[in-house]
Amino acid sequence: MKVLITSEANSKVVQYGGKHVHQELLEKALKQLGVMVDYLYADGSIKLSEKIGLALKHPFSALRHVMNNTMDYALYKAYVDLRFRKFRSVNLSGYDIVHAQDVITAVNLPEHKNLVITLHGYLARETLDYNRSANSRESRRIYEFLLGIERQALSRAKLIITVDTRLKNYVINELGVSKKNIVVVQNAVDIERFRPVDDKAKSELRAKLGFPVYLLFGLLVYAI
Repeated sequence: MKVLITSEANSKVVQYGGKHVHQELLEKALKQLGVMVDYLYADGSIKLSEKIGLALKHPFSALRHVMNNTMDYALYKAYVDLRFRKFRSVNLSGYDIVHAQDVITAVNLPEHKNLVITLHGYLARETLDYNRSANSRESRRIYEFLLGIERQALSRAKLIITVDTRLKNYVINELGVSKKNIVVVQNAVDIERFRPVDDKAKSELRAKLGFPVYLLFGLLVYAI
């Protein structure tokens, strides 16, 4: 079996957060099962010449972005189209399963009969939380654009995995997806890195890290 893992976040570069851990453990587990795994990540940066090209096509939006750190809908959409361009031309014919780690990569991929999407968050809601746009009208347009990406991607998926129950309920209640296509798989722990140790190892680790000193200092501060 051959699986392609796709993601907006390159976990080989951005090595923090639950999504990074999930992706790395998924790849590790699949390989241990004898599955061939490839991965495709979004471009981490856009070339200066491409940024200039975007600015020339959307001069007023680009000026507002530089002056106020805001993003108009037209500029935002053009940026997304540019960042995920390589996904639209990838050949998926050699893969038994395509496992997208977010809706934005899934919606930019060619259609595949065995598309699995794992949701780690809320694309539309989180994007507007983290990025200011020019005004409420532009915010709404960006929100609706991203909400459309969520709906379109999930409608193409054979299976949807959410990392918690709240995300599952969001997909069912807000996006109208049938619950029969959704399963909850919580983030795992790498038991080869994090595992119980015996009392001797605990003592050695505490001595190495100066744990008794930190504990005593904490008790003194608490007492004061």
